[in-house]
Parts: sequence; C-alpha cells; structure tokens
Amino acid sequence: MPQSVGVVEGVSSDASRSITDSTCGNTPVSHELCYPTGRGNQAIGLEKRESGKLGKIFNSTDSGMKSGTPSSSVSIGVPNTNQVGCATSGGTSARLADPEFVQFIVQAHELIKASGVPNYKGCKIRIPSKFQVGYLENQLSDYEDKEVVEFLKFGFPIGRDRQVVGGIPVPNHRSVLDYPDHMDTYVDTEVSDKAIIGGFSENPFSSPPFFSPIGSTEKANSEDRRIIMDLSFPRGRSINDSIPKDSYLGQNIILTFPRIDELVELVRLKGQGCLLFKKDLRRAYRQIRIDVGEANLLGFTWRGNMFFDISLPMGLRSSALCCQRTTLCIQENGS
Repeated sequence: MPQSVGVVEGVSSDASRSITDSTCGNTPVSHELCYPTGRGNQAIGLEKRESGKLGKIFNSTDSGMKSGTPSSSVSIGVPNTNQVGCATSGGTSARLADPEFVQFIVQAHELIKASGVPNYKGCKIRIPSKFQVGYLENQLSDYEDKEVVEFLKFGFPIGRDRQVVGGIPVPNHRSVLDYPDHMDTYVDTEVSDKAIIGGFSENPFSSPPFFSPIGSTEKANSEDRRIIMDLSFPRGRSINDSIPKDSYLGQNIILTFPRIDELVELVRLKGQGCLLFKKDLRRAYRQIRIDVGEANLLGFTWRGNMFFDISLPMGLRSSALCCQRTTLCIQENGS
C-alpha cells in the first residue's frame, strides 16, 4: 500500500460514467445474499425476519412501504425507487426510497457481524455502489494496492483497533439545530441516494448502536452547509478514538495532501505557459461504501428517528485515507 500520497477529492458518477455504475457483480460470493440490479444478475431469494420487525419499526404511513409480512423468503427484483415510506416527525420526511435495499443491508450486517471478521475477509457479500468494480478489477490487475478493489467490492472497514461502547442517542450540535431545513434536505438526499439507511424508530440491528452528534459548517461561496458527523465525541470514548492515526488495519500509513509548494514545483518542471487544472468532484466520500458490518457504529438521530451511515462520513478519521486509496487507483486506471 502506498505510504505517502496526494489526495484527489473523489469521483462522481457524472464525472466518470465509464467506471461507476450500480452493480452486484456476477462472481460467486460466500453467502447467497446479493442485491440484484436487473442487469442480468440472478435475483437471489433474501430471507426475511419471521417477526417482520423491519417493516414495523419504520415510522411509515405509506402503503407502498412493505410492512414485513412473515414469509420464508422474498425474491427481489429491480428496485422501485419511486416507492417511498415517509416518517412525518417534526415536519420532515425521513424517506425510505427502497425498503428491500434496507432489508439487504441489515441482513448483510448480521451475517458479517456473526462471522467475526471484516466482510472482505469472511462473508464477502458484495455491497451495491456506483463503482463498476469488475471493470476496475480487470484494469488494475497489476496495481500494487490489491486490497483497494476488495474494499470497493465489500466495503472499507473503518479501521478500529478496539471496541467502543455506545447505545444512547446524543443531542446534535447547535450548528445543526439552528439550521433544521439544511439537515432535513441532507437526510432526504442521503436516504434517497442510499448513503444512509433510516429513519428507524428502534435499532434495526442485533448489535448495540453507537450514536454521534451531527454538526454543520458553512460552505465557501454557497448558501449550503456541510453536514459533519462528530465522530470524535465523546472525547476519549468516541469512534475516532478507536481508530489509530498512524495505521490502518495494522499497516503503517502516512497520509499527506497536496501542498502549494508541490504545485509550484510542477510549474517549474513543466515550464512557463504550462496549463494546470483543478477539479473538485462532488460527493467523493459518499460514493464509497463502508463495511456494513460496522454500520451500527455510525448512527445519528434526527427528529426522533435513527439513521445509520453506510458510506464514508465526513468526520470519520479514516475517511480521507479510504477516499485517497480509491482515487489513486482510479487515477492509475486513467493514466
């Protein structure tokens, strides 16, 4: 794995359609749990919980939101993203764009958690994302960072080296409470884009949840606000406290970012009149999946509902490294 590298701030599905697309893949996985896309993949039966708990714990009044009628299995077809369940708590709609997707994520979490090892090492359940991982895997057969493709298929572990204890929802920061409309928009967008799952009225996982407060900051030259999960709270007992600063999954790392001096050196090497360009790609972190076996640790609450991140959140200590490894492999593919 590269130890000292510069970061390119992600890849968007619009900016690079040749390497990003929703796919579950056609290669066999260790567990017969696969979220199909209707693009030639076989629809595999997804076992439902006999109690129908998932359907009941969503604060939903929409009949299109399945209530989880007891059944031995359900065959999943093409997701109907127009099917939306709404929770009308406090004036916002905590939308569930795809109930079957949520069911898949929760079941994947349970299988991975029961295995006792990260998804990429054990269950190897492919987590749907916007990356066409099969294409990347073929193009990067000689790439030195072999693990990054596995992480893109099965989700990046967040990199903890010890356990954390949570379970109690915590108040959000004033920087969010003072701008509720921004948070409402964020929640609706992220749920619709399948970057978070929710809103739940109770914990959907068998594992205890960990909740962190949400804050926000101003975006430069914009009326929008950047939503940040404060994963350094509470100090000494936070998720970030469980993630080493100088290693990831036992490997030493040195994370660096481009500096002005390096740009000056590029100009000097290329000569007067050379052309440089900078591209700031949207939603870089949000397109990269975490290992959903740890989704219970990335919880937050809003308007009385529980939500859980399944993509790299802004505020996670390891997010920059995971994003950097992803963009470097994409850069290698494009070189």
